[in-house]
Amino acid sequence: MLMVVLRVRARSSGRLFVSEESAHAAALGRPSRNKHEESNCATVLALGDEEGQSPCHVVSLSRSKIQIVSSRPVRADAQLQVQRGDECFVGTVQQVVAREDGYLLKLDVFASNYRPPSPVALVLQAVTRGLLSVLHQFAVRVLGAELRPRQH
Repeated sequence: MLMVVLRVRARSSGRLFVSEESAHAAALGRPSRNKHEESNCATVLALGDEEGQSPCHVVSLSRSKIQIVSSRPVRADAQLQVQRGDECFVGTVQQVVAREDGYLLKLDVFASNYRPPSPVALVLQAVTRGLLSVLHQFAVRVLGAELRPRQH
């Protein structure tokens, strides 16, 4: 097996992107996104509540627990449905904490379709991100070219 290691010295040049994600987005011609806003946005619905769903942000989650911040207060022991993209969680509120940005709701999940990524998938994702970052830095340094989105 042959392993090639490229060492690239970090620069504080204005030509380099602020974050790895924005560099990849620019290279692929996509607008960069705020991970926190996009991947953690969800909606919450109190089961049996006729007022409907309201937006919330997922703070943390696992197969058995989820924490969200909601603008609407709910009572402890209420049953909620949290929808984030294709993922759905149904759980019972164990704790409600008032905060400046809303109410932190800690739920015990009793039903969901959430499947956390496998350790192998996480490693492959990290390696891919690292490789793309090195390739981008190589292109900037050696080729002297910025990777810019295509103008359509």
